[in-house]
Amino acid sequence: GMRVVAIPHGSYPLDGDAAGLAAVTLGSVDELTPEVVERLS
Repeated sequence: GMRVVAIPHGSYPLDGDAAGLAAVTLGSVDELTPEVVERLS
């Protein structure tokens, strides 16, 4: 029941397969807000 939040790092591009497993992809950890977490439930 866990959801994956991907936050790619510029030095390590996000693999397409990994991106497909993520419930959401954010540009930075600053974008991880309570609203984003609520949408994941």
